Amino acid sequence: MVEYLMAYKSDGSANFVGYETISCVLKEKSGGFVFEHRGLFNDVTVDSTWSIVAGSGTGALSGISGEVKFSAGHQEEYAITFNYEL
Repeated sequence: MVEYLMAYKSDGSANFVGYETISCVLKEKSGGFVFEHRGLFNDVTVDSTWSIVAGSGTGALSGISGEVKFSAGHQEEYAITFNYEL
């Protein structure tokens, strides 16, 4: 689940920040971490970066770092590329 705080501008666009807790298995290593989402939303697209909060890795994912760069229009499904280091 992601919790967002959005600051709307007079043109209807919004800057936002959000935090998301992730539990997962990456390359057979189990643990979790927290993503910080930051970006800009307008009536056509959302552009954001999801960065792993430093020090938030747990279990075998302790020490993980990385991010997702994301841009999409209005759609129900989308693919992301998650670049990370353990």
